[in-house]
Amino acid sequence: MNPRVIKITCFLCLLVVISCVDVIPFDTEEPDQVVVIEGIISNSDKDQYIKVGYLNEFGININRPISGAVVKVYDDTGKEEVCQESNTPGQYVLKGTLVKGEIGKAYYIEVQIGNKTYRSTSETMQPNPEPDSIYFEVETENFIQPNGTVNKNRFVNVYVGTPLIKTEEGLRLRWATDVLYTISEPYRPWEPLFIPKICYISEPINPQNIHLLDASELEATRADGIHLVRKAIDNTFEERHYFNVYQYSLTKNAFEFWENIDAVSNRVGNIFDPPPAPIRGNIYNIDNESEEVLGYFSAASVDTIRVFTVRQYIDYRLPKKCGFNVSLWGDECWNCLTWPNATLERPYWY
Repeated sequence: MNPRVIKITCFLCLLVVISCVDVIPFDTEEPDQVVVIEGIISNSDKDQYIKVGYLNEFGININRPISGAVVKVYDDTGKEEVCQESNTPGQYVLKGTLVKGEIGKAYYIEVQIGNKTYRSTSETMQPNPEPDSIYFEVETENFIQPNGTVNKNRFVNVYVGTPLIKTEEGLRLRWATDVLYTISEPYRPWEPLFIPKICYISEPINPQNIHLLDASELEATRADGIHLVRKAIDNTFEERHYFNVYQYSLTKNAFEFWENIDAVSNRVGNIFDPPPAPIRGNIYNIDNESEEVLGYFSAASVDTIRVFTVRQYIDYRLPKKCGFNVSLWGDECWNCLTWPNATLERPYWY
């Protein structure tokens, strides 16, 4: 066949195929944004925070904070307190000047975003036994590299113990942890008038790890050796290093919410499994309860226990962060406030 005829025939066939393809219009409208509200009122004297934002399309974290919302916390006597937005967009501060967290009292939150109003169900703050035991142990783990050499990795493990009490609703506990350590600027002999600063740095420890205990049906009067922290020994242990443990007493509904979060975060499957459905909390739109709203506002009593390490307690072996060789100093050696979350304000308990 003539090559020119072949080309014309192929072209005509291509036109036929193209003409048979339906054009599928894509919906370019932006989907409804899912509001996420999360916060807590406790019996602590510290400021407490409520976060308001839109759902991260890749997870449950808030990635688009909502500024300008009206956030109010109510107690069961009808008192209300307006939470002011902090310097962090989408973060609202409950000062406790009008509404204070007290065991046995009930609380709920109301958030107005534009012409929509969101409210939480009411929660009654539960009694909390005071944790009375905390200790740490140093662990050495051998790690074999591909070339056969063995590296020794060292960790600090932290454990707590607490009495268990009987309550009307049943005792349910959750623990959260953070660390506080210091960075001291080194002396500079060539600057005789220089006064070194001491910076205090606070960091959460693995907030994705959720530690829960349902003691509502336990006959035991104590729980001991609860393993909460495993932290690799690094330069943050060069000076005094505190582990702070916060023990929260939750309502049954709040406990079940955290159980569901834990189940999703520890979910094991393959890429063909259906993605987990978002976990609904206790927040709803008062005019449209079918609207998907995520997050939880909890009333939870809290008690704190802490322990600290120093170099000799853990046999600290790493080279000094800000040693004699000035050429190796990082920015934090010249100005410790360059370290993330650093402050010059010393905690009252330090």
